[in-house]
Amino acid sequence: MNNKAAGVRTQIKVPLGAWSWDTASGEEFRVGAGLAEPYAITWCAVEYFEASGAIFQMLLQHISPNNLHYGRSLLHHAILCGNTGATKVLLNCGTDIESPVKTSEKTEFRPIHMAARLGLSTILQCLIDSGCDLNATTNTGETALTICAKYKQADCLRVLATAGADFGLVNIAGQSASSIAGSNRWCLGFQQAVLNLIRVGKVPKSSNISVFSPLMFAARSGDVQALRALIEQGEINLDSQDDKGFSAVMVTAMEGHVEAFRLLVYEGADVKLSNKLGKTAITLSKLNQNHDQFEKVLLEFALEKGSQCARGFYALHYAARRGDLNAVKLLTSRGYDVNVADGDGNTPLMLAAREGHGSVCKLLISSGARCDVKNAKEAHQGREGAPHKKFLKMLGNEGVLQWGRSSRRNVICGDAEVGPSSGFRRFRQRKGDGDVPGLFRVVTTNKKEFHFVCQGGLETAELWVRGIKLVTREGMFGKMESGP
Repeated sequence: MNNKAAGVRTQIKVPLGAWSWDTASGEEFRVGAGLAEPYAITWCAVEYFEASGAIFQMLLQHISPNNLHYGRSLLHHAILCGNTGATKVLLNCGTDIESPVKTSEKTEFRPIHMAARLGLSTILQCLIDSGCDLNATTNTGETALTICAKYKQADCLRVLATAGADFGLVNIAGQSASSIAGSNRWCLGFQQAVLNLIRVGKVPKSSNISVFSPLMFAARSGDVQALRALIEQGEINLDSQDDKGFSAVMVTAMEGHVEAFRLLVYEGADVKLSNKLGKTAITLSKLNQNHDQFEKVLLEFALEKGSQCARGFYALHYAARRGDLNAVKLLTSRGYDVNVADGDGNTPLMLAAREGHGSVCKLLISSGARCDVKNAKEAHQGREGAPHKKFLKMLGNEGVLQWGRSSRRNVICGDAEVGPSSGFRRFRQRKGDGDVPGLFRVVTTNKKEFHFVCQGGLETAELWVRGIKLVTREGMFGKMESGP
């Protein structure tokens, strides 16, 4: 129908609309039907859109869809009204999909930003299907993705992520979608929306992994299913590090996610890597109450794969401390050094003795573990004598304590206790060294008493006493079992 031939005026404006907006800030208000500023007839057709869309399409044959009303186009109005049908008609008529809303305060945003803010996922998908710029920014650098995070629009976030929106972009304040979600108390919702995508094989795109890394995100959440899905993509570098030097396996260790840590270790993640502070996954795991579980994973990995290369983790020491006799047997048979000291200076034998694992001590000794400890010094014999430094060691598993070549300095231990005897304390009281830290005494099978002071204080003295008792007990029981 020709509007001119029929004499119909199409430029008339009528006050039938229900929406108004601030031309300075761009803020919208639903004022109620008939209370808005007068609209052109096409704008009324958007608000009162009939099912077939025929009337609206006919009007668009005579009126440009890109005509503005207070800084907005018909497409903006269709989105504001949540009218999917009108949006599709406009897109099919060639409306400007990137036309920005402009205000007197220089606020500027596009149709994709409106749809994301209002949570209109179906309309958002229509815009994407029509080729809109997924990563277009507002005047403040916001993308549709960051707007979703700000307004907690999970469905729209899913649509954008599936289409390939960039999670690595930041606004002019340096905030990403992830950080905005955190500051807006939407961490869990954002996390679940992203993880749900990863689990079904949709890897979020990021142009800057220091801002957002799908691998680090899944590792931080401890989601094993999402991590496995990323690994199965085949294009993930498990050892990539962020700007602080953290890798995914470090993050799982730091956050206490044991099963995620296990998956990454078994998939080949390098636990020897260190961050810029020199921390490895092993040292970071010790910050958690469940740090023992991380060591258990590494022990199981070492037993299964025969790996000795986990810097900072000492498989044999861990097995000895736990009293895992089978693990100790397997590790020693694979050539693990029974005399190497860990980061705290402890040997496997020390740890086994400290925890009271006699059978492990016996096995370690039979495998060549040394019973001598450096920096131990003989303090006094009996009640007199000046302190003098000697190296103290236990010989084999017979309970012989040695600190020199003389037979007087090779004694068979009957018992050992931390601290001085009452007589020793009384006679050394004047010199003030009758009860110093690290003091322990040994009673021989001939009832002679010797006192020693070891460097390391009470804890080391307790270690010595426990070790002497264990080795002495093993020697006595061994002789009884092998006797006639």
